[in-house]
Amino acid sequence: MKKTILSLLLLLFVSNLSFAQEPTLTKKQMYKDFDQLVKIIEDCNVQLPVRKAVTGIDNLKEIKKLRKGIDTVTNFDGFNKLLNRAIGLVLDGHTRQDFSFYPEFESLEGIDTVQIKKMREYYYSPENMQKIYMYNLLNYFSVPAIFYNYNYYMIGSNHIINRRNTNDTLDIHFMRLISYNGQDFCKYVEENSNYKDRWDYKLNKYLIPGYYNLPNKGILKVEQDGEIFEFNLADYTMALLDNTIHFIKLDSVPFKKNKERKDKKVEYFKKDSILYIYVRSMIEDSALYDKIKDAGRGKKINKVVIDVRGNGGGSDFVWHKILKAIVRDSLPYNIRLAYNDSKIMRNKLKDYDKYSNVERLKWLNNKKVRVLSNDTYLHPDSNSLNYNGKIYILKDDGTYSAAHSLVTYAEYLDQLVSVGYPTGRMVGFGLMPSLFQLKYSKFTFRLACTMDITNCTKSIDVYHDFPEIEVHQSLEEELLYPNSEYDTKSEEYLYKYDSWFKKVLELE
Repeated sequence: MKKTILSLLLLLFVSNLSFAQEPTLTKKQMYKDFDQLVKIIEDCNVQLPVRKAVTGIDNLKEIKKLRKGIDTVTNFDGFNKLLNRAIGLVLDGHTRQDFSFYPEFESLEGIDTVQIKKMREYYYSPENMQKIYMYNLLNYFSVPAIFYNYNYYMIGSNHIINRRNTNDTLDIHFMRLISYNGQDFCKYVEENSNYKDRWDYKLNKYLIPGYYNLPNKGILKVEQDGEIFEFNLADYTMALLDNTIHFIKLDSVPFKKNKERKDKKVEYFKKDSILYIYVRSMIEDSALYDKIKDAGRGKKINKVVIDVRGNGGGSDFVWHKILKAIVRDSLPYNIRLAYNDSKIMRNKLKDYDKYSNVERLKWLNNKKVRVLSNDTYLHPDSNSLNYNGKIYILKDDGTYSAAHSLVTYAEYLDQLVSVGYPTGRMVGFGLMPSLFQLKYSKFTFRLACTMDITNCTKSIDVYHDFPEIEVHQSLEEELLYPNSEYDTKSEEYLYKYDSWFKKVLELE
């Protein structure tokens, strides 16, 4: 349901990368590169004024504040870290340092691809991967915390043997974190993370509702089974970790075969005539569309459920083809994307520019933008299931990018219904983020340059983050079940324990 722990640790580490032989930059070159970065963000990230209107926070102003940090930077690695912090403040999941490029899909004018290859070769080298592994092992506690209902808990059911006293075992289950070294834990996380990218619409502040990796030392005060106690994280760092679920008892739910994660699943639940489709990533798979048709062919279908929880995206064509395999009638596909009417954006999106028109957004201080419209239809396959009933889209806070485009699409059609809870992110339709490179450091990054303004009449509408039917997960669904050995996409589990699926069963 969330990003993997390893992925987040890699993200934490990427800003500390060094080349085998670091490039040499003067302070003057660093200042020039930073100013170029700010100019690119200002000219190209059309989302900034929307975020400011919704949150009251001027992200561009916060980015500019980092410039003074160059005074204390002593090497290329430190400058790379500062640049990563700057693009992180754009607060968009597509905006990131990147080591890949796609000449078949994007313009590489002004991009030194040789430097990108050097960084990629270093980053994915066995030596660096080992370095990352050791860095994480030595600096982070073995079990991360996770945000739930405005508290942090340790995930899973864990049994950790004290490395100093093997007779002492720390049993972790539903462990709520109260404080770290005497400081309220939520306050500690808020002050010690540079990546607060999820906006809480109730508290009106940025939070970190995903995984948080604990340091490997310090006094942690916790609550578990009604008891409050403290322990030193250092006592259990690099200790023996037994992460097997011992106490969860889910009746009749099958175990995962060899603990393998299934990326796609299509099943017909005869009990309620439901066609269930689970897709973990939007990666093209022609066999999937045939499997959907085979599973539903000749059967009564009362409801279709498309589960994209934890799906971080990929290609929109995947969910297009899923719908085409199911529906009876053509579905209108009318979207409007806005991007800045700047010289650099007109050049970056020159293939789209001739299809766009200049408009002023009255609901955004009359901001001048270029708007790309797409008015077409998704036509069903000639051998589709010919289904014209409700299609329920299940989402969570791990649903993003192309996967969330499917959720957003449900806003515009009565046949599609989204079920889940807000991600705290600006989502909706978009184009592939553009690639940029700074002149001296050759720092290469992607930047989100469009926003979905379909049916928008005020700034908050651009977030496209509010499902039609709101459902929140239970504590067990958040902490334990995703980390268990059970098949959480099986019919047995969905019917008995899954809050989203059970809500769909209630709907007419």
